[in-house]
Amino acid sequence: MTERDPRADPLIAEQVIGRLTPPRDPGALGFLDERWLEIWHLVPPARLAPLLASVPEPELRALPGARFLRSLVLGDAAALPEPDDLLGAAAPRTLQERMRAAAVLARTRLSGRPAAALALADRLDAGVPAPLAGVADDFSPYQALQLGITALLANEPIRALGFLERARSARTEGRFGFVARDAQFKLALLHQLHGDPEQAAEHLSAGAALPRGASWTEEWIDQTAELAAALADQDAGRPGGLRDRPLAAYGELWPFALLVQVREGLLARDTEAVERALAVAEHAGLPGTDGDGVAASTIPLGHAQLHLSRGHVGRARRAMLRAPQELLDTQLVRARIAFIAGEHAQVAAEATQGMTREPGFFRHRVELAGLLAAIQLQQGEDAVARSLMLTALQARPAIPRTLYRFLPHELTSHARASWGDDARLAALIPADYSGPGHRPLTAPLGRAIDLSERERETLELLVAGYSRARIAERLFVSENTVKSHLRTLYRKIGARDRETAVLWAVTNTHAPSRGRD
Repeated sequence: MTERDPRADPLIAEQVIGRLTPPRDPGALGFLDERWLEIWHLVPPARLAPLLASVPEPELRALPGARFLRSLVLGDAAALPEPDDLLGAAAPRTLQERMRAAAVLARTRLSGRPAAALALADRLDAGVPAPLAGVADDFSPYQALQLGITALLANEPIRALGFLERARSARTEGRFGFVARDAQFKLALLHQLHGDPEQAAEHLSAGAALPRGASWTEEWIDQTAELAAALADQDAGRPGGLRDRPLAAYGELWPFALLVQVREGLLARDTEAVERALAVAEHAGLPGTDGDGVAASTIPLGHAQLHLSRGHVGRARRAMLRAPQELLDTQLVRARIAFIAGEHAQVAAEATQGMTREPGFFRHRVELAGLLAAIQLQQGEDAVARSLMLTALQARPAIPRTLYRFLPHELTSHARASWGDDARLAALIPADYSGPGHRPLTAPLGRAIDLSERERETLELLVAGYSRARIAERLFVSENTVKSHLRTLYRKIGARDRETAVLWAVTNTHAPSRGRD
């Protein structure tokens, strides 16, 4: 980590506190108005709050910077215009108007409604002027950063990318260097979430090379880097993880910390760990769980994936009812559920819409294309399936293991059997880690299960929801032969019936279950 920026003045906190402490310095409010942005980032809100609360609101009416600072620190709704009051006005262009609008957007986002804040920004035309590099005031890159964070929390990755790139490239120096540093780490998190670890690594490196300032927010910025690095470790199969701290310590970014925990449990097939993490999150009183962004979706989606890993499609669907339905991640999990339930038309609708909506993000594109390709393979359309994956992969030599983990077993097993001669599809046939169809079948306590190739094929088709008659047809054997294979299979894995065999397979392999509940 680089050293603190020597141009940052850590003594400004004491200067501000001294000037605001009664009897208040006559020029204190003007000082707040002029230097509100650096004061916000250098003086901890807990120290500012009681002093700003003692300032009568009328004294701030002509001081937009001081008023915005007070609204951030106190969440003072009375001091701010309501969104509907702003909508009839002209688009905010002056610095004062933009601060006024930004205060409303900040309040909306901090109340757990980032999607509403982003929509309000559109309606107010409160975007960032371009070209950003030529803007003289410090508010523009700061506003770009905040809109980027808002879009990230609203699960709008394309928009988050645009705003954060603007903030990253802005000319911010000295005390305002945190804007570029925070933007770099937020971009690293964004790219890691959406399946581009190479880009994420570049932004992590660039952010680490920037100087740390004296702001109390630097710890929060470092936590963004920690989250991106933890996700990168998971994707690369490296030991890592997050420091032992409560989710609330991550502030608005707690959903991504929970995502790390849920993924870790699913990758390790430790469903009890996932269940514990979700239970802790549900009872922690975390912000935004009743809102409209990722904070409202992460816990329900975690439950849905937990149920799917146990073969419970109906329970997964019920869990999904609690998530905001319009979010991209919600749509992705809905498509997974529809695929496991054999609802091909629903998969096609969700996948087509999802790939059109966010075509530039690798993880969503590949997983949705993988669902469509698996359906084509079930229908005997090898060429169509191959074309779908070629388009989605775009000749990438590898994909993150957390993405590979969720690709359909039908697809990955077919790729190994039939596409091994196509270097453009090499990402579907990784040699360096286990995934669907790669992990050997093992007993719950680690005892190796010696299944014949035909018994393995029978189990895979059983998990895929095939009846005995369809299994017989697929394997070109009689139904009585299938019954014989099943009896031997049940005995070897200790299963009583189809349901317990499927549950055993889902728990001990990565093959998905099509069980209804």
